[in-house]
Amino acid sequence: MIRQKFPLLSIAAAKIGSLQVRNRATVGGNICTARPAGDTIGPLLAYGAKVQLVKGKENRWETLEKFITGPGKTTKKEGEVLAAIIIKPFADNTGVSYIKYGVRKAMEIAMVSITTSLTFDGNKCQAASIVLGAVGPTFIRSIDAEESLRSSEVTLSVAEKAAELAAACCIPITDVRASAEYRRELVRILTKRGIMEALSQYQNSQDH
Repeated sequence: MIRQKFPLLSIAAAKIGSLQVRNRATVGGNICTARPAGDTIGPLLAYGAKVQLVKGKENRWETLEKFITGPGKTTKKEGEVLAAIIIKPFADNTGVSYIKYGVRKAMEIAMVSITTSLTFDGNKCQAASIVLGAVGPTFIRSIDAEESLRSSEVTLSVAEKAAELAAACCIPITDVRASAEYRRELVRILTKRGIMEALSQYQNSQDH
């Protein structure tokens, strides 16, 4: 059901850690660690996730976007438990892509991740979501890139323009794994690739 209704989440979950880690880990745990490279967080944001926090008989709901406030930081209060996650599937006329860039095939923390969804009306993009991971203290929705795609027929040049806007909005750091400049260039390249992959997936779905 997850593969069919929420393909982005299925793709991203399969890239977490190793087979052993995936058999013990939970999506809730991935959220609550609140790491900027958390694999399931980008897709959940694209699906408009809300989380339920429970303490005794009290409970409250919060958007995932507001729940994560920084690296390893959330609005979860002492004694609260993350009890539920609500997400809504995309419309059927949607193509998706999740790209995690790293140097290893397993046990790898994303150097950059790009989550893309494009909903189409015929040949034109009706709605778009582009979420950047590991290039800021929290995940970043590239609103400018999304708006540049709306009402457009997605071509390589349109994808390149959106990718430039995505690269401009990220705020990566330099560390032992990569420089800020390298990560920003990865955002540009991988956003373009993600857009074209989402377009291709949508087109293939229309052919079957």
